[in-house]
Amino acid sequence: MSNFADFLKTLNIEVDVVANSFVYYDPTNGKIEKIGNKYVKDDLLSILEVHHSTVTDIINGTKSPDDFIVEYDVALKQLALKEKTYEDNNSKIDTSMHRLPVVRTVSDEAGDRSSLIFNGIYDGVEVFMWISGTRFTKGMLVWYKNTVYKLLEDIELEEFDESKADVFVTDVVVSNIKSINHFVEYKVMFKSIFEGVHVDVWYRDLEHLPGQHVWIYNNVYRIREHQSADTSFNLENAELVLSNVLLYGDINKSLTFVSVLSPGDKILDNNRLYLCLDEKLNAKMQEKSIVFYTSKYQGLLYDEELKTLTKFSFTEKHNKLLADNEKIKDTIELLDNSTIEDGAKVLIGKNLYLATRLEVRDIDVNVVQNNLLGCWEIYLGKKTKRSLQKISYVGQDTLYFSVTSKYDPNILYRTMEFSLSKLLNDVSQIYPYQNDWERTREDVSVYTSKFFDTYSHEVLE
Repeated sequence: MSNFADFLKTLNIEVDVVANSFVYYDPTNGKIEKIGNKYVKDDLLSILEVHHSTVTDIINGTKSPDDFIVEYDVALKQLALKEKTYEDNNSKIDTSMHRLPVVRTVSDEAGDRSSLIFNGIYDGVEVFMWISGTRFTKGMLVWYKNTVYKLLEDIELEEFDESKADVFVTDVVVSNIKSINHFVEYKVMFKSIFEGVHVDVWYRDLEHLPGQHVWIYNNVYRIREHQSADTSFNLENAELVLSNVLLYGDINKSLTFVSVLSPGDKILDNNRLYLCLDEKLNAKMQEKSIVFYTSKYQGLLYDEELKTLTKFSFTEKHNKLLADNEKIKDTIELLDNSTIEDGAKVLIGKNLYLATRLEVRDIDVNVVQNNLLGCWEIYLGKKTKRSLQKISYVGQDTLYFSVTSKYDPNILYRTMEFSLSKLLNDVSQIYPYQNDWERTREDVSVYTSKFFDTYSHEVLE
């Protein structure tokens, strides 16, 4: 049977072909690897959604996938599936979209750029800082004494136990680098269960009245009939109302409380029942700070003067957002930014970076996302500029950059274009921020049709 379309004709049922198809392609050269009618995430291939009619000839077998390529359409200002022409079959360097690698740079208090550039390593990996007495779950990556470990089981220990973890990467330093590019991702929400219902902790030495709600053995019961003081709890005189309820807070501080919550937990907090949920926290730091993390819910703020750590998180209760904070006994030694060596691995926030000295780095085109000045800046590298000047370049080439959703060139945020000859004569091209996602420092990707050999997307904060 020649193709899928012929196969459908042999069936004794009427089948509708889906309106859209998904083209899986190699992001380095735009070559089509496969086509399907379902979106399935692929770690190696990029995916472009197109109308089914666009790929009908490929599916029917009348044309080969090699007759097409995924590349940037200058007119549409987005990726598109194009049929190759004679000229496309010649070797060209601009036949595919190239995602600029991201590096981060920091400035000092005066706004001067550091001599270090931080290249992200282990993309998508989040590393949390181990703190005594804090609950961590199996599979988490935690930093402890310049080593990152992967936990083999859930732990909540006063002393780190290397037998419960595997080494992930060694020689990772922490420093006094300040950042504004990250924050606690989630807040904990307390949603009322049985609004207005008062629940008492059961005490043997107190009397209990009919209809009274009590908490005991991690369950909530309603008392059926009067029960005198100094009598034991009687299951036959109680109706189960809610099970698996954790005690989170009470006026009697001698009780034992749960300190770590997970989404879905039911809790009793000062005589009220709540369901614990989580929700994205729409907040970012407005000033640079030294912050690490123990989870997506909890941060660690480092005080440079006192050299102490404060653990903090956010809880929403009765539509009010509350900030919880606690000074902790753990201490860490931070390297001074100026002493970080070229090639060092550094934990900044919850991400790992490789430090590179600015003076040893010269790339052809650098696109700077300048969060200090609120603009995009585009620079030619020194060597590239000298090479073009040496040949007295007078061409009319126009270079295009697309700012998109992170790792997804199909979701276009804005475009920037410039004349290469103008950039050769000027120090830089500047594009002021125009949108909220730029001002709130949303993580984005930058793509271009590859004209030069080396590119960089530098995030300056």
